[in-house]
Amino acid sequence: MAKLSDLKRVNETKNEIIYEYRQGPSNKGHSRIKELWEQDIFLAERDDFANLMPFSYTYPTKRLAIGVGKSARGNYYLKIFVEREDGVAFRTANRIQNKLGEAEIEVVKRIVALEKTERRGKKEARSLRSRVRPLHMGLSVGQAQAGAGTLGAFVQIKSRQNFEQGIGFLSSTSVLAPGERPSLDDWIYQPGQTDAERLTSDFRIGKLINLVEIVRFHPNELDVALASLATERAEEVTGNIIPKGFPNAGKAIGEANSDEHTWLGEPVAKIGRTTGYTEGIVTAVSIDGLIVYRGRENVVYDDVFEIRPTPGNTHFAIPGDSGAMVFTKRKIEPIGLVFAAGTTKEGSVSYACRLDKALAAFNVKLLS
Repeated sequence: MAKLSDLKRVNETKNEIIYEYRQGPSNKGHSRIKELWEQDIFLAERDDFANLMPFSYTYPTKRLAIGVGKSARGNYYLKIFVEREDGVAFRTANRIQNKLGEAEIEVVKRIVALEKTERRGKKEARSLRSRVRPLHMGLSVGQAQAGAGTLGAFVQIKSRQNFEQGIGFLSSTSVLAPGERPSLDDWIYQPGQTDAERLTSDFRIGKLINLVEIVRFHPNELDVALASLATERAEEVTGNIIPKGFPNAGKAIGEANSDEHTWLGEPVAKIGRTTGYTEGIVTAVSIDGLIVYRGRENVVYDDVFEIRPTPGNTHFAIPGDSGAMVFTKRKIEPIGLVFAAGTTKEGSVSYACRLDKALAAFNVKLLS
């Protein structure tokens, strides 16, 4: 079988694998994965294939996710994610790797949504956990009964059907819309409950107005919610500017970069409530089938990307950093919002959803 040679071929192969992985072999005559299926690349016993589907939560070791990576020489390849170095998923990944040639297997222990809040954070991020006015990106925010996360990005609300226009901000769903049944118009506080000795009405900065529902039986692409700022708070906001005390302070965040394949190998950074400013490298994009432990269940995410911390950074993101905006170091272009993390032999890795898709979901644009 011919080796993968370019980005288009890698993406086509990845999409075919994901499709067959979820649906079973298709009738497409040109399907490479149909050929793999017929050669028993997936499983020796085809009847067991159903147990591999990402939605089979009864079988925690029988899962894999697939994304796109890029070598130091600039060659694209498949990146296959599994939880353990044994079991059906790992054997399946090995078969795919051996047959296709250009594929890498990464073992990531259970990936978790960054829902819980670390009460202690880095000293250099202490100011982010305080009550701060005027508001800026990276601050501690949350609902009254749900810990604290990170204020990700300010947005201009262009139109919202029956709601007035104005200024709002994005963070992850677990930060702005926690619990199984979040209510619209719930108050959002700054700092979040974990970081305040007691919450008063003076800590209120806005209300939850929209969210992307997290579902179990269908892949999710986003983990994001939208809050509108109270009028008196909105008047204080100057835009998405890197705050004082952090690298590139005073510089404005640019327009969202939607070309995810240009992110591969790119140095990125974020400013989060717990760890403050951290740097990393984007090591995989367009990841489909990623299993994330969230609340009391597992959910599947598609089209998310992976970030590995650079030397000197033990973690890129940990609990409390959820919702932080990821931006490129060189051009300061925003690309995503952090929502999950896991562990490999080499250390921690973090996962983010695409910012361009979050903006489109709510019909908003970044505040300039």
